[in-house]
Amino acid sequence: MRKHFDFYGYNSPWDGRYVYDGVEYFLGEDFRSVKRYTEYKNVGFNILLLQHRNSYNGEDFSTSACKKCMDTAFKAGIDRVIVSDSRLKDLCEKEILIGENGTFKDEAKLIDYIKDCTSPYANHPAFYGVQLFDEPQIWKLKAYSQVYKAFKKIYPNKTAQSNLLNLCAPKFLSLNPTNPEKDYEDYLNYFA
Repeated sequence: MRKHFDFYGYNSPWDGRYVYDGVEYFLGEDFRSVKRYTEYKNVGFNILLLQHRNSYNGEDFSTSACKKCMDTAFKAGIDRVIVSDSRLKDLCEKEILIGENGTFKDEAKLIDYIKDCTSPYANHPAFYGVQLFDEPQIWKLKAYSQVYKAFKKIYPNKTAQSNLLNLCAPKFLSLNPTNPEKDYEDYLNYFA
């Protein structure tokens, strides 16, 4: 029996740069280092979620921030990394994903596309899964589920991280919001 929870920070160590009022600032350190990932791990985080500047968006993987983070985290002993791939997130927002008027003719074409998107990082020893679109609106759950099912057909033992805590946009929980608690229960049941 496991005696711990899996934890990750919703934002991973970053490059130390930010922009304020149109001016870029540097904190003097790129936090995507073995030292900082070891520190991250030592406080109890055993999964790394790569999003924002560390996402993967189809660029050359060999020189990407995503690969740098995966390599460095693995060296620090973090062997479970969730990749945020903007192309997969975008699929989750399609009104019609599969079908005659959809982005893909059938599920096989969607599977081929997901394989193509994930192939650069799928064999990395730290690859644990992908992040799907956060807090999907109820009317987008069909496409979301199609992406999830296709991903799991390709990678049955990988995770597809989903944030369903839709507190920042409760109006998206239901087509006719009336009771927030019941609407959220219905939203989760519909997702399941």
